Amino acid sequence: MALSSPVDRFRSAADALTPARLLVLLYERLQRDLADAEEAMLGADRYRGHRALLHAQEIVTELDAALDADAWDDAAQMSSIYRFLTGRLIAANVHQDLAAVRDCRAVIDPLVETWREAWQQASAGAIPARATVAERVPLDVTG
Repeated sequence: MALSSPVDRFRSAADALTPARLLVLLYERLQRDLADAEEAMLGADRYRGHRALLHAQEIVTELDAALDADAWDDAAQMSSIYRFLTGRLIAANVHQDLAAVRDCRAVIDPLVETWREAWQQASAGAIPARATVAERVPLDVTG
């Protein structure tokens, strides 16, 4: 059966996303926002940098809120990382601090690779474990 509208196609694609893939997509978007903010700052485009940093901050806030300490022993440590990132994103935005953006990128870039690798291994069936990230977005790494 063919999907009748763009909305139906979007819903179908969204339904196909696993929580693990969604997490990777969020991290990749966060990475892109940081790159956009850095580029904007270098080009003296304060508004574009501001928008990118605000969006990055929204993603970090949601990632932090989605952590479930009951399901993952390291949730508190990850929350500390997210709080660090939030502080640096605010500093980057308020002071147009390029070093703060680069601090965030230094943290996020390896995390993007780690989560991407975990998702790929889970998709291939190489990770039999289960982990959850809050009730709103359970993260089942088994695929």
